[in-house]
Amino acid sequence: MTSSTPAFEPGTKVQYRSDRAKVGEVVRSPTSVQDVYWYSVQLLNGAIETVPEQDLQGFRAAQDPRGLFVEGRFGGTEDLVRKVTFHKLDEPLQNTLYSL
Repeated sequence: MTSSTPAFEPGTKVQYRSDRAKVGEVVRSPTSVQDVYWYSVQLLNGAIETVPEQDLQGFRAAQDPRGLFVEGRFGGTEDLVRKVTFHKLDEPLQNTLYSL
């Protein structure tokens, strides 16, 4: 059930609640279908997706990890895998024993 006015206007930067890696911009006014506002969102890769209002939140630029934790804003498993992989590549193994 939606409120009487849409939460986002065209040009508003938004982020998916279900997949925080998806960030985009609302490209047109929403349509109301069965009391739910649906938005056309253009993602950073250029794709346009239609998304219900309850799956969107306003996008704020990256903060420090502590601030994100306090707000309860967590990434998904893909974000964790990316971060762990980057850390493994960025920090080479130390104290590794090699047999001769």
